[in-house]
Amino acid sequence: MASARSEVISENRMLDILYRMGMRGKATVHGFRDLASTVLNESGQFQADWIEHQLAHQPRGVRAACNSARYLQHRRVMIRLSRRSGAARHEPDALRTGT
Repeated sequence: MASARSEVISENRMLDILYRMGMRGKATVHGFRDLASTVLNESGQFQADWIEHQLAHQPRGVRAACNSARYLQHRRVMIRLSRRSGAARHEPDALRTGT
């Protein structure tokens, strides 16, 4: 669970959950992040910037200084679609409309 001060789950808490699921030595928290990035990028439905921001990867250099976009609307759609089993294949229009 997230702490009372934050909605963010720590990596140690996520690791504890993996261990309780019997995944010790079989999977890592970062492995799930890699999987999410790969699946979302390969789907071709989401811009790389949206995915990178969702994974908390921050741009650097001039691009970071000039672009402060957070892509929240697009990231909400991305998460909603990825929560539904197979929904991302069937709702590409949601990316344009944000619904």
